[in-house]
Parts: sequence; structure tokens; C-alpha cells
Amino acid sequence: MKTKPSSSSSFTLWNQRWLAEMVGVAFFGSAALLGACSSSSKPASKATKAATETAVVTSRSAETTSDSHTVIDTGSQATALSPATKSVNASPDSTAHTVPASDLASPAPTSSAPSAPSAQEAQSVVLPIDANPIANTATAETLKIDSVLVENNVDRAGKTADDHLEITLSNAGAVGLGGVEIFYTFTDPTTKVTESYYTKLPSDFAVPANGKRVVHFDASGVLNHFPVNKFSLYYTDKNALDVTVVVSAQGAAVQTTKLQKDAGGAEAAD
Repeated sequence: MKTKPSSSSSFTLWNQRWLAEMVGVAFFGSAALLGACSSSSKPASKATKAATETAVVTSRSAETTSDSHTVIDTGSQATALSPATKSVNASPDSTAHTVPASDLASPAPTSSAPSAPSAQEAQSVVLPIDANPIANTATAETLKIDSVLVENNVDRAGKTADDHLEITLSNAGAVGLGGVEIFYTFTDPTTKVTESYYTKLPSDFAVPANGKRVVHFDASGVLNHFPVNKFSLYYTDKNALDVTVVVSAQGAAVQTTKLQKDAGGAEAAD
């Protein structure tokens, strides 16, 4: 025989179903609420980040130079500096220390390149050459080499002078001779070493008509004294030397003379 469920049993079963439905509603409601909160939090985060970046840009903008002043935002107030100063170690918690902009500027670089030689120094550089550059083809026999000294020199007062190349020129013509060029060679017959030098005298140097002119090579700097190579055979070789001198002047035939210098090198005056 079947029995009917009691009213208390039916009530208990109904309560259990109702409780299960309520738990389900609560669970899904909570999940929906959490999803909504999560979705709404993301835009809020982005908005917060954007606001923060805006604040940073604003803060940095306050520290930049604007036309004629530098403005430092210390948090509570803005400090304006003149263009002649720059801020050092400025912070919201400390007073800005300023120094002149000129003190922060880098010093101008100094050049270590050697200076160019003076005109006198450039003229004093005398180097040997390989061949005679004189190209004069004139035939008039007006220019003469009267004498050449390479030792036992004397000055105008007749006093002994340092040994040096000294050439006396004369002009037998009726017109002064300019454009004077001199090519001279030292040869050591013992070692077979040869050195040659060339000098073109200044344009204002001329051998006067029916007159004489003396040319000195000793680098003394005196008028009509011209530079030499102090390291040439003439000054460094102790052997006897053969000396050849070639002189040219514009409009006159080239003249050549040869002589010998005694052994011992160039001697200084006592």
C-alpha cells in the first residue's frame, strides 16, 4: 500500500529547492557584479594613467625656459630666473641655487697647431738641390766674377771675419744688371759627396753700370748677406772641398769660377 508523503516532508523538500535556487541566483549575481566591477575598473585605470601623465607633462613644462625666464615649480610657488642664470639642483624641498650661465659655458678650445714661420725664418731655410736651375742664354760679356772667398774673410774694417762664401761681382756694361741668380756646389773629393745650392737675389739687388757689388752667404742678416745651410758640407766636412760658383744676371752671359777650400772646415774669427 502506497503512503502519501506527509505535509512536513513536502515542506522540507520545497525548502531545499528554494534554498538551492537562491544560492544559484546569489552565485550568478555575484559573478555578474564582479565582471561589471572589473570592466569598470579598466577605464578608470586608463583615466588615472592619463591624468598622471598630464600632471607630469604640466610639471615638466613648468621647469622649461619660456622666452626670457626660467621657471621652477617648487610645489608651493613658482620661482622665475633671469636669462643670465640657470638652476642647479632645484627640488620642491629645497631653494634653487643659481649660478651665472657664463660659469657653466664650456671654455673655448685652444689650438695646439704650430704657428706659421715668419718671413725671415722662411727665407733662412736653405736646402740642397739636384740640378742647376739657371736657364739664362744671354751672350753679352758684361758680368764678371772678380773674386770668390771661402776662407780668410775680412769685414769692411779689415778685421778677420768668420769663414763664408763671398762673391765680388762687377759690371762692365752701361746698364745695371739685375735678376741675379747664384748656383754654388761643394764637393768632397775624398768621399765623393756633392751638395749644390741655389739663390735668387731680391729684385732690388743689381750690379751697377761700371760698378761692383759684393754678395755674402753667411746668414748674418746684414745687408747683402744671404741665408745658408749651417749643416752643409761647407760647415760640417773637415776635408778639403772643391767649390764651383755660377752667377747669372739678366741680359749678361753666365759666369763660372772654381776654387778649393782648405781642409779643416769653416773657421770662426778669433
